[in-house]
Amino acid sequence: MPSPFTGGLLLLTAVLFSCGQANPAHHPAPESFARMTNDWDQLTGDAELGRVRARQLCLGCHVIEDVGNQLSDAPTFEQAMAEAYMDPAYLRMWLWNPPAVKVGTLMPDLSLKPDEIENMVAFLARYRPQPASNDVPVDPETHETGSETPARQ
Repeated sequence: MPSPFTGGLLLLTAVLFSCGQANPAHHPAPESFARMTNDWDQLTGDAELGRVRARQLCLGCHVIEDVGNQLSDAPTFEQAMAEAYMDPAYLRMWLWNPPAVKVGTLMPDLSLKPDEIENMVAFLARYRPQPASNDVPVDPETHETGSETPARQ
């Protein structure tokens, strides 16, 4: 039977660990994040390096390229990237310190470096929903489409 000292030490360790993880002041975002683009089309990370890192860290809770273990409480990458609030800045903060962004999340702080985060942001950008292609020509004056568009004279 563990001594009261051991039980108290375990409780103190758990409290200190969880408080440090959930408090952004204990794990502030790098200043470099403020200088990084928030435009999906201007990302500077290496998506292939991000894919490799994601396969090393994320397969326990997510499926990547048909490999891994999709937890029922964890969103798929497609679901996460389809959220209306999802942009590169939010994703950087999420990958930097998930418990500070969403207290109580099951996603752990992965202790990623800023360059690893930028690579993973570039990789995860691949999972963003693509806008529907509209190949049908639209007349800018009448707003009619396709064959209904009158010929110009």
